[in-house]
Amino acid sequence: MEAQKDMQGLRNEIKNLKRELRGENKGLPNHSIRPHQILAIDELEERIAIKVIENF
Repeated sequence: MEAQKDMQGLRNEIKNLKRELRGENKGLPNHSIRPHQILAIDELEERIAIKVIENF
């Protein structure tokens, strides 16, 4: 039972990170992306990957 709660919490956390990543991508102008914007997206992608690797 506890493991199911943990898995659901993890799914929710990954879902929220992916939603945040989509928001970052939508906010980018098509013609000029700044280095800090790329870094923010890279950080979110890394956080998602780490969560997936650690728990599956």
